Amino acid sequence: MAVYDQSVRKLMTEAGYDNSKIGHDAKSGYVTYDGNPFMKAQKFYQNTNYTDAQSFKNANSQFTTKYPNYATGTTKTGYLQQQPTAQTTQTNQYGGTYGTSYVNPQDEQINNLIASLTQMAQTPSNYNPYSSPEYAAYQAQANQGAQNSIRAGQEALGTSGMARSTDMVNWAQGAQNDANQYLQTQVIPQLIAQNREQEQQKYANLMALLNPLQSQQGVFDTRNQNAIENRRADKSDNWGAYLDIVDRSGNFGKGPSDNWGQLLTRSQDPNAPLTLAGQQQGFNQNMDIAGLTGNYNGQRTLAGQQFDRGVLESDRNFNYQAGRDKVSDNFEMASLTGYINGKPTTAEQQRVLSNLWNTAGQLGTVPDALADMIGVPRGTQTQDAMRLQLQQAGVDLDILKYGSSSGTASGPSVSDIASNISRSISGMGDSFNIATPEGKKQIETIIVSQANDPVTAVQLYNMYGIPVPADLQAEYAAAKKANP
Repeated sequence: MAVYDQSVRKLMTEAGYDNSKIGHDAKSGYVTYDGNPFMKAQKFYQNTNYTDAQSFKNANSQFTTKYPNYATGTTKTGYLQQQPTAQTTQTNQYGGTYGTSYVNPQDEQINNLIASLTQMAQTPSNYNPYSSPEYAAYQAQANQGAQNSIRAGQEALGTSGMARSTDMVNWAQGAQNDANQYLQTQVIPQLIAQNREQEQQKYANLMALLNPLQSQQGVFDTRNQNAIENRRADKSDNWGAYLDIVDRSGNFGKGPSDNWGQLLTRSQDPNAPLTLAGQQQGFNQNMDIAGLTGNYNGQRTLAGQQFDRGVLESDRNFNYQAGRDKVSDNFEMASLTGYINGKPTTAEQQRVLSNLWNTAGQLGTVPDALADMIGVPRGTQTQDAMRLQLQQAGVDLDILKYGSSSGTASGPSVSDIASNISRSISGMGDSFNIATPEGKKQIETIIVSQANDPVTAVQLYNMYGIPVPADLQAEYAAAKKANP
């Protein structure tokens, strides 16, 4: 059997309805919100509507379906306040609430009743018997009796001829005094006694009502406290089960659940923090993985780095040996064919150039191939061709005083060394650039290794645009002075 002990107004305000818009239609018996019928309570006592939790839930659902603008929690229309959260107010299995905002529905009734009893006991009665309708009725009755008595006296005295005498006046006055005396001595005390009895009965009735309300208040508090204790015990058991799972898994999960059905799902969360045991287990697993893969937290371990160096060294040795084998093969073929990668080797170029100059020396004129190579007209005399080459290179022709193309006793001539440099340059191919410091260094090395006198050396330095060292320049000046 449902117990209708919850105030509809209180339930509506807890659900988020504006208290100032809640009303009661006395004609229809409906609780209203903003003038619209909300529900008809099962009990109406002392200006308070009472119902049970399920009936209110059904009425609230129907009301918000019919009037969606009043849906609980709505902020768009401004009709409702924010709904209380589950952490502050919750409904227990008996239809009551528990939490920080728990209020016994009988508290308000008992407080109002006690206030009424206190006011009745402390406030003197303001009853005025003279203004009561009962006194007016008695007064009218007494006045009528006095008139009847006066009329009877007039009739009795009138027959004796004394109707207008002083006795008649006294008779009338006495009748009226008797009526007033009756009102003052009997009616007024009686009315006061009746009012006092009514007030005492009303006080007794309220006192009689206070006892069952207090009893119901105690029952509700006991049930609510039992619900709290049951929930506390359930949460304690749930907490213990949660800690047992945490201890076994090493994972805190999402925390303890509010019910047993969510215990396992909330206890499993890969992103949750780990216990110390869980952290140690994870560390051990990472160490095992690091030992197998050589990686730890995105970095290579020492063993992994050593393995990488071994692989790199192995690949490097393989590539190096493969390169050496290829070079060896190429040089072997070059020594046989005079060509490497489709281009003539330096030795081949020197052999061809040497043969052409030897031929020029025998013929007295440069062969066509040599003329084309050094850029002179075909059929040019050999000596003219050599002189022209030296002039184009910027060589002082006085050098011929100190050596000839065939060399001197002190060493090769400028033209000999220049020919050797030309052959070296040709063998280097496109990779050689005389304008670079490296190119000048290579030519300087050839000059230093082949020139045996300062005059030849300085002429070659100047021919190739290489700065002459100071000590060499001094030796050159001394030689020029000795042989002007």
